[in-house]
Amino acid sequence: MKPEEKKPVFSDAALSLINFVVRPPRVNDYDLSDLGFKKTTIGGKPCIRDDIEVLTAKGQKMQCSFYHFDEKVLLSF
Repeated sequence: MKPEEKKPVFSDAALSLINFVVRPPRVNDYDLSDLGFKKTTIGGKPCIRDDIEVLTAKGQKMQCSFYHFDEKVLLSF
């Protein structure tokens, strides 16, 4: 080995494993029902999940879940 050549720190198999953990494959075939119930509790308080779509500055669509407290139920306590 020449002095200017660097020996790889990780093997190809190790890099594949690292990338699998750091950058897991995307799952494009799921239903909103896979996300669970739209109504749940957080810290014992009733919450609602609203599924929204956000447009990025690059024009890409992101699917997001927005959780917020259910104020109708909170006001009735």
